[in-house]
Amino acid sequence: MKNLSLFTDFYEISMMNAYFTKGINPKAKFEVFFRKTPFKNGYIVLAGMHTLINELKNIHFNKNELKYLKSLNILDEKFLNFLKEFKLNIKISAIEEGRLVFPYTPVAVIEGHLIELLLIEGLVLNILNFESLIATKTARIKESGAKILAELGLRRAQGINGALSASKAAYIGGADFTSNMLAGYKYNIPVTGTMAHSWVMSFENEEQAFREYAKTYPSKVSLLIDTYDTLKSGLKNAIKIFKELKRDEKNNFSIRIDSGDLEYLSKAARKELNQNGLNHVKIIASNELDENIIMYLNSINAPIDIWGVGTNLVTAKGDPNLSGVYKMISIEKNGKFMPKIKISNNTEKSTLPAQKEVARIYLNGQMIFDFIFLKEEKDQIKDHLDSRKELAIFHPIQDNVFKIIKQYDNFEFLIHTVLENGKLSKGYESSLSNIRNKAKLDLSKLEHTYRRIINPHIYKVSISKNLRKLKNKLIEDNKSN
Repeated sequence: MKNLSLFTDFYEISMMNAYFTKGINPKAKFEVFFRKTPFKNGYIVLAGMHTLINELKNIHFNKNELKYLKSLNILDEKFLNFLKEFKLNIKISAIEEGRLVFPYTPVAVIEGHLIELLLIEGLVLNILNFESLIATKTARIKESGAKILAELGLRRAQGINGALSASKAAYIGGADFTSNMLAGYKYNIPVTGTMAHSWVMSFENEEQAFREYAKTYPSKVSLLIDTYDTLKSGLKNAIKIFKELKRDEKNNFSIRIDSGDLEYLSKAARKELNQNGLNHVKIIASNELDENIIMYLNSINAPIDIWGVGTNLVTAKGDPNLSGVYKMISIEKNGKFMPKIKISNNTEKSTLPAQKEVARIYLNGQMIFDFIFLKEEKDQIKDHLDSRKELAIFHPIQDNVFKIIKQYDNFEFLIHTVLENGKLSKGYESSLSNIRNKAKLDLSKLEHTYRRIINPHIYKVSISKNLRKLKNKLIEDNKSN
């Protein structure tokens, strides 16, 4: 675990110093939410919460960091002394990692003193934005028809930390394996791999290279067949080796194609393998794949069993960033939290004030919309939902858009306390495999029309009448002031 106290923007430190020197440090609450989905997707897979919490626990300022801050010659000496003893004392309430989230749904609420909340903004957004982006990209690739998916992006990822975070997030999003050994070691993700072209090239001929590999790993033989000529050389030599091997139920035999026309080559390879009684040999495809290519290859029945996706997964081809933001929603005044709102000429950049809760509403086992309401409304909303009464819902941004929901049969509250007094809440899930299962379960409860790769339906996120009323009041108050 690293100390990331300086993983923050300069203006955060300068504001912290200004607040401190003026004696301003009230309690406040900030909210994390996403403004839009990446890739024009129908949802976001929330990832990174445990990474974030682990990093926040270790925030402190050591001597060298304080020396560096002093060298900037802009910070008050008393503020630097304050940082010597600095320790985060925050409360985090959040949606569980692995759950599906949607634009404007509060993902996390972080409560603490203003100075400490400023310090962590960059860290919060960096982790949640990147890991959620990669988890979402992976879920799209799985949705495209990659029934067995190996993440192979280590060498093309954006740096060492990017590779490690991407492997972890990809597993949450649905990847079955990673090639990244460090990720396998740290996170207990199943690892996989075949061979490189250099293995084949290092022997006198391809047949010898395949035979020596098979001798080393007789129960798990995966042969890369496109070093020289995929069909005339690689496939024929692979068939020869597979025929020499003893077949057993425990054996795992495959060929990998890493270049060329994957439709033509996979169909030709499958036909020849089957003609030689090698129906059990699987075909692995790689080579700059993404969800669109995989969806197309599946639509034309390319007989590919395992998909290896690297570059386009870990670099989130199609959308290089996620739109998560961290905005103040309330600040303490005279012992009470006062709601705050950001108003913008661009209505999509306006925020929803005050601390909120989220109910996810279901019908016939499928999620149909998220309902955002004020925290103090929770008991009233619970009674209303328990009785299955009609529900008036309003668009979070477009003030004149509303709807009456007459039919629903279940609901759940999504936001729970995660961290308080430096400790994880009891029962908060930290097992990566269980987080992955949460994503898988949520995806099964989201209709295909919202999950589809191209032009998905827009999932409804709505607000309560009282939240809408508060938002409009604060907007009017701002105009009059």
